[in-house]
Amino acid sequence: MQITLIAGDDISHLEIVPDIEIEMFVSLCKIELPSIAEIPLEQLELAFNGQKVVLNSPNSLKKQLKDFNIQNGDAIHFGKVKPILANLPTTSTSDVTSLLISSLVKSIKVPSKRPSEESLNRAEAEKAFESLSANPVKLDFLRERFPELAAAFEANPTDKEAFVTAFRQSKKDMERKMRLAIDETSEEGQRYVAELIERQNIDFMHEFAMEHMPEAFVPVHMLYIRMKINNCPVIAFIDSGTKKSFAFNFECRSVSYKKKCATFNLSESCARRCNILRLVDKRIRLQAVGIGGQQKLVGKNSFLPSASKRSLLSLSF
Repeated sequence: MQITLIAGDDISHLEIVPDIEIEMFVSLCKIELPSIAEIPLEQLELAFNGQKVVLNSPNSLKKQLKDFNIQNGDAIHFGKVKPILANLPTTSTSDVTSLLISSLVKSIKVPSKRPSEESLNRAEAEKAFESLSANPVKLDFLRERFPELAAAFEANPTDKEAFVTAFRQSKKDMERKMRLAIDETSEEGQRYVAELIERQNIDFMHEFAMEHMPEAFVPVHMLYIRMKINNCPVIAFIDSGTKKSFAFNFECRSVSYKKKCATFNLSESCARRCNILRLVDKRIRLQAVGIGGQQKLVGKNSFLPSASKRSLLSLSF
């Protein structure tokens, strides 16, 4: 009789006798179907006439084709058995299904009891409490975003239970506001949406400033350096509070003021001691304006050689 063999994309025809053993039959099929040539016998599965046979027992290999009621013109599909089927004995489709279900049930691992939402909230609250205790700097962020929660921590930094209670209440309030925000008819919800938009705008401006104007976040420090003006030693005070510019005040208390370029202020007594007062152009009348008030300047010196350690500078006072 002639049998059609199918394995994936491989299709072939084989002329055999009905009393051939399954083991010999499969060996011939491996020659005809390259896709199953490397698959062991115990991992092969035969499907025909609504039945499935797994070749994982010696008894099934010694059976003949006629024992499975295979007729002339039938088609037999070959496939690789799934791992869960590898240890199942050869039997009919219904028996295989029953054994498969039984094996699946035994392999199911029942998970432990799912932690309640309350226990999860407590774990989050305790983690936040420990983080705040270890790093108090984070309290500033908490004070801005969740003032009630920050107040609960500041009231008693050692009372974990009070903080956990405040954490749960804060989370409930947040969830309630989020539900109200979805309701377009809720006045409170729309106010919360407006607060979120305002906060997002503030965060955007902060990020924009950090990216494009990082000098605006430079801390203010008082720095004194030793310099020489006209070979005369002086002490200069650098005011970094002017952010974009640097104000150099030489032995005077004149205020610094912001410009897009560096500003150098020199007292009249210092100019006289450095013997440069005669070089001051008194035709130019200037006025320094700052936090300390206003002060009239005697004049301006457009060019003056100076030195800071080994660096030679050309400054204008």
